[in-house]
Amino acid sequence: MSTVLTEPSNPTSTSVAATPFDNYDLDSDIILLSKDAVYFYVHMLLISKASDAFKGLINLPQTKSPALDADIADSHKDEIKDGLHVIRMQDTSAELNMLLGFIYPSTLCPGSPSLDTVEEMKRAITIAAKYDIDVVRHAVIRRLRGEGPIPQPERVFAFVSRHGVGEKEIMMAAAQRTLEHPNPTSEFPELQDTSGLPAVVRLMRYQQECRDAVRNVVTDLAWAPPVNPCRFCSRRTNTDIVFRNGPDNAPGYWQDYMNRVIAQLHVRPWHGIVREPHIVSMALLKVTPCNTCLPQTPIIIAALDQYSKALAGEIRRRVDSVDICL
Repeated sequence: MSTVLTEPSNPTSTSVAATPFDNYDLDSDIILLSKDAVYFYVHMLLISKASDAFKGLINLPQTKSPALDADIADSHKDEIKDGLHVIRMQDTSAELNMLLGFIYPSTLCPGSPSLDTVEEMKRAITIAAKYDIDVVRHAVIRRLRGEGPIPQPERVFAFVSRHGVGEKEIMMAAAQRTLEHPNPTSEFPELQDTSGLPAVVRLMRYQQECRDAVRNVVTDLAWAPPVNPCRFCSRRTNTDIVFRNGPDNAPGYWQDYMNRVIAQLHVRPWHGIVREPHIVSMALLKVTPCNTCLPQTPIIIAALDQYSKALAGEIRRRVDSVDICL
């Protein structure tokens, strides 16, 4: 997100947030003051539409504080700044900056809040639970389920699990993302539970259940599309394999591809592995030794791409069926 805050140099100083929360257009109608003393000039209509927590700000008299939840704001001290009512929030400037970044349209607040670090994700999850804002919740889930790298998703899982913020869908998305590189370790502070079933144990059980769920995805192929553009492959299987469209033998490149996928799924029951370049490219190298496969390379590439997409979808479907022990 492009907004940059001017942080106060000490707890007694105050500062003003950067554009668009600095009242640059002089049409703000209320001020949120973070607990680290940064003023945010905002618009009541926008923030109240985003969260019921701000409903009390609508039609707020300038001389009277609104009644807000104590966990959200300290409304016992009346303060007027630049003719606007000031609400003392219980959020830091970083938290308010992220919250408002999700609320305001991109035309006013270009870019989206970053969710590239564990701390940023934890901040967003806290905001989503505290203010019950779906757009924040969905942004976290999209980030966890997206294709980009996610640093230490087990910490995100443990944070949601440990603090009981009631975000089951986020916790499931984080748990699923750990399947990409399963490595739960109690060295992470979020995984060091002091009561109940430790998060690291819950996560390890979940990962094993996911391995079990996808174990036969490469042997029970009734879901799979055909994969045999080369019916005269010198390395084809001797016996028919039952695919979605009926029994058929399979070419050598497909066997190599499946062997590599099987080896990975035993450790990483993650749908993304089936389309990882090194697995696909190594399988396609097996096309070269076959004189009948080689001329059909473009067709084979397309067939393997179609098959890998279907396989990824089937793995994801099976993983989605696995619940996690709360």
